Amino acid sequence: MRRDNDIKLDREGRDYWIKPLREIGAIEEVTLLDGKFVSGHVKAKSPNSSYRLNKEFVSVLKAPKDSWEEELSRWNSKDATRRRMAMQARAAEESKKRAVDTGHKHLINLSISIYAKNFLPDFSVLYVDDSDGQRISPKDAQRLTRAGVSIGLEDAFPDVLLWNSESEELWCIEAVTSDGEVDSHKVEQLKKMAKRCGKKGVGFTTTYLTWKAAASRQDANRNLAMGSFVWIASDPSRQFEVSTFEDFLSRNDPPDQGA
Repeated sequence: MRRDNDIKLDREGRDYWIKPLREIGAIEEVTLLDGKFVSGHVKAKSPNSSYRLNKEFVSVLKAPKDSWEEELSRWNSKDATRRRMAMQARAAEESKKRAVDTGHKHLINLSISIYAKNFLPDFSVLYVDDSDGQRISPKDAQRLTRAGVSIGLEDAFPDVLLWNSESEELWCIEAVTSDGEVDSHKVEQLKKMAKRCGKKGVGFTTTYLTWKAAASRQDANRNLAMGSFVWIASDPSRQFEVSTFEDFLSRNDPPDQGA
């Protein structure tokens, strides 16, 4: 069962018959990923999100007439339902990790090993946010403490936070595969955090895997913050600064010759 263009019917279906069947484990969420169906809806609002009949429920539907009621009774037992739902949850989590590892996590690694290494050689990594578990690991916490940086729940968490110990500046990288560019709101939040921690400044870079990915995101959102940078992993030898026409003119004004 794939989503179609009729949003009203899609929502009604999910509310009135898909949801109850999901709750008893009769159908399960799947996503078409790399040509194969994997468990769970691993990406929000993806057109590849689907549903399929659970294999055990198919066996109930195919059961002979004289044993059908017995099979259905077994299916409806709470313990069996809990086991099915737990198994589906585990499979969905593994699928989600797979999707992240092949996209977002990979881009984060490239942003550190290629972009930061070449464009920010004087900066060291303070922490990396590339998993769904604990956002700041014990190792990251030690590095943050050593740098005099504290990050609270009110702060924005970039994918990568770097620190220049000589200039006392921070640098934030957002690796974008589905959302999360460096926008004006994120700049404002992280500047407040840097100031609170006594840092002299903070820089920003949004990274994408390909030009196609960058173009698709920005054609829809156009949310890159002024003064931030953009780096494309498939075109790694250069970066681009986001600036307005007014910024360009102010930088290129002829010097004042005086009276």
